[in-house]
Amino acid sequence: MIYLDNAATSFPKPPAVLREAASAVLAPLGNPGRSGHELSRRSGEIVFRARENIARLLGLAKCENVVFTGGATAALNLAILGAVREAEKRVGKPLVVTSVFEHNSVLRPLYLLEKRGEICLKILAPDARGSFPPSELLSPAPHIALFTLRSNVTGRSFPLREIAALLSSHGTLVIGDGAQAVGTLGGSFPESGVHILCAPGHKGLFGTMGAGFLALSDNCPVTPEVILSGGSGGETFSPFMPAFLPERLEAGTLPVPAIAAMSAGAAFLLKEGVSRVTLRERRLKRRLAEGVKSLPGYLLYEPDFPDGPLLVNRIGLPSEKAASLLAEKGLCVRGGFHCAPLAHRSLETE
Repeated sequence: MIYLDNAATSFPKPPAVLREAASAVLAPLGNPGRSGHELSRRSGEIVFRARENIARLLGLAKCENVVFTGGATAALNLAILGAVREAEKRVGKPLVVTSVFEHNSVLRPLYLLEKRGEICLKILAPDARGSFPPSELLSPAPHIALFTLRSNVTGRSFPLREIAALLSSHGTLVIGDGAQAVGTLGGSFPESGVHILCAPGHKGLFGTMGAGFLALSDNCPVTPEVILSGGSGGETFSPFMPAFLPERLEAGTLPVPAIAAMSAGAAFLLKEGVSRVTLRERRLKRRLAEGVKSLPGYLLYEPDFPDGPLLVNRIGLPSEKAASLLAEKGLCVRGGFHCAPLAHRSLETE
């Protein structure tokens, strides 16, 4: 099989990731942070090392600002719902701004909050340069803004640094969906201007499915309110979750094997260098594009986005049918809709 579906989950994984994941599954491990015996301590060390590796990769000074979740969707829901709850205490009904290029893991929680009357929602379409005029962003200034770092449909990236700087100067909390960018995006997380970053472990970090993270920048102005409550391994007699991170936002048992794999993926990127891995990916994408160009009957869409998916159309066939025929030949591609319906509507590919 030839695997070309890396925007959904990356494959193949680095050998070190597979070794770490297998070890965490097969080795005797206890529940991290719950007991004082050796097996519990081993799990705790795996989790702590993962926080350190991801904090280093992101350029964060405090590893406790890395909160583990079951994936990017869980992280985004935690960030969105927690940020809205926090804003409600200060402003009542917050205004939330997002874009047409967002994934359903951003849109659906926002639609639900809007339906319940808990937020005012404003959805913007970017201009030709992929940004938003200040008059649209700041009329009025939102309390919360959510933007993807890279579209899962086209690979488009927003000029998030300038957008975040503008919004932050007006007191907006900026949340970034890094599902398609973390692991390939150069520069540190703090430099992006985003206050809260959410990402999965199984895409650009080369981990396995089952874990992701929410990271708070060192200058994040707020901590999201608690959405999930339960065991935390500390302050057992308190009726509420601990006030400190990461325990405040981590309720229940953590997925240690998936966290171990994500940690190994982050360590791989730290060793290899994100820029080197990204350049290799770009070369492969260019090679694939040149090959597709030589085939009769294929249309290649080549916007000015060097990263993210390569967009191909088999002329005369619906995309699902073309993907199915390719699958019969052992080529794993994604056809049809992606989980970003407003992006398809904006691009007129409904």
